[in-house]
Amino acid sequence: MRVRPGRRFTGALGTTAALLLLGTLLATGEARAWNRDPGPALDSIGIFEVHRDLIATRDGRSMLTIRLENHEDVVWRGARGRVGAVITDRRVLTVSQTSAGWSEVRIRDDEGTPIPDLGGRIAFVRTEKRLIWQPAMGSARVLRLGAGERVLHSDAGENLAIAVTNRRAIGVSGRLGVSSHRDIRARERFRTLQVQDGAGAVETSRRLLVFSGSRGVWTADPLPLR
Repeated sequence: MRVRPGRRFTGALGTTAALLLLGTLLATGEARAWNRDPGPALDSIGIFEVHRDLIATRDGRSMLTIRLENHEDVVWRGARGRVGAVITDRRVLTVSQTSAGWSEVRIRDDEGTPIPDLGGRIAFVRTEKRLIWQPAMGSARVLRLGAGERVLHSDAGENLAIAVTNRRAIGVSGRLGVSSHRDIRARERFRTLQVQDGAGAVETSRRLLVFSGSRGVWTADPLPLR
């Protein structure tokens, strides 16, 4: 994974000119915008596709751009709260409110189709081989799955994301940027995953595993046998 600084527009003159350009292109249908941030405008990221450039706006004051490669196609993009992500047929590109540039993770041929989950402080993407997440601060992080490990289910809340594999429950904190896991024991079967804004719960046939997005840790309680 690497960070691509790209071209940055800052200052009143640069920002005004860039926003006028985006406004003109949007009005004529030459740029496509995607932004579903439910929070205040000053606490948001917007992602725009302008010709062959991806432009991330942050607080309406600064812009980060990265260029698509030749014949590279965008298959998904999203922005919410303090994070944004773009999935192409070659890369996973992410950005946060404080990142120095776009983070870039190359998609390998054996990884399958990336699946995104988006929260206000975390952008989470899973493939068949890796977990990729963009926290609210800094650059993207990557966790490689073990040999024979496969994701059964994943989901994201406002401040966290959880992936359940055939071996463990993995939680990542959007606030702290860290990951933590609890192993799924032998003869323990995964039942449900429920994710809310601040915490998520994994129910197995034997335990209830709860992940705290603010602390980045798991707790476990046994369930009565059925």
